[in-house]
Amino acid sequence: MLCDYVFPNFFSLLENTERECKRRHIGVTVLTLTTELITELQLRGTELPPNVKHGVLVWKVVLGSPAHW
Repeated sequence: MLCDYVFPNFFSLLENTERECKRRHIGVTVLTLTTELITELQLRGTELPPNVKHGVLVWKVVLGSPAHW
């Protein structure tokens, strides 16, 4: 495998790194688009394309977050 050739000592490198990790965020709140939510958004008159059947909706972007910039 190519990965075995490129990173033969990958796990030994991980053992030597700092164990502490920082939690990352992009600064958005998303909602899963269920059939109920899609129906509610369409009833409210939201400009939702008629061919949308599933996905996520970016509900809110946090000011000053990476997503805001």
